Amino acid sequence: MQTRTFTRFLAAFLLLLASLGLTQGQTTRYVSTTGTNTNPATATSWATSTTDLQGAINASSATDQVWVAAGTYKPGGNANTIRTISFAMKNGVTIYGGFVGDETVLSQRPAINPVSGSPSSTTLSGDIGTVGINTDNSLHVISNPAGLTTTAILDGFVITGGNANGSFPDNAGGGMFNNVLGSGPVCSPSLTNCSFQGNTATSSGGAMINYGPGAGQVSSPSLTNCSFQGNTAPNGGAMYNSGGF
Repeated sequence: MQTRTFTRFLAAFLLLLASLGLTQGQTTRYVSTTGTNTNPATATSWATSTTDLQGAINASSATDQVWVAAGTYKPGGNANTIRTISFAMKNGVTIYGGFVGDETVLSQRPAINPVSGSPSSTTLSGDIGTVGINTDNSLHVISNPAGLTTTAILDGFVITGGNANGSFPDNAGGGMFNNVLGSGPVCSPSLTNCSFQGNTATSSGGAMINYGPGAGQVSSPSLTNCSFQGNTAPNGGAMYNSGGF
């Protein structure tokens, strides 16, 4: 009888430890334009922030968050001139923009409402190379991989300056390409409080393309309180849905 009671107690104790470990395992990584940390995995405070946004995303696991301070961030970093490099979201990781850079809780972040004219102070820009000349801009500011679900969250960003003027698939989705090419079958991130401004494509979806070419392959992002302004393309200046949405 004592053995059975001890076994039950041990099982309950281990379950409690597991649940506590899950909570304690959640990590927030910090990104700022003034960050000096070259190891994004250890950028776990504003004081140890990094400029490497994609590195912080890649270092994060499911339930982790990435907080990004005001400023402009370019795919591959400010010195990058390779047009095929893009940001990419990650399942289970929430990416928040619009911070001043001293917040300790999310509720302290300044209010963001792009629909009413208050866009985020954090910009993801494809204006690499010669600033102000879009012919050498990033083909896609964000290019999301196949298999992405709504657990991948982007909240509080301006996405601008993408110029998808290459050959397929680089002629669509200047701001964001949600893509099931390859391993599929979905590419459906969640976007909240985001502004798509001044993105272009020579084919479809100046700001965003949701591409799902075959049966059972669907790109169906969730958009909440997002705005589209000044994006251009022959088909769907703001958004083009190809077999998805």
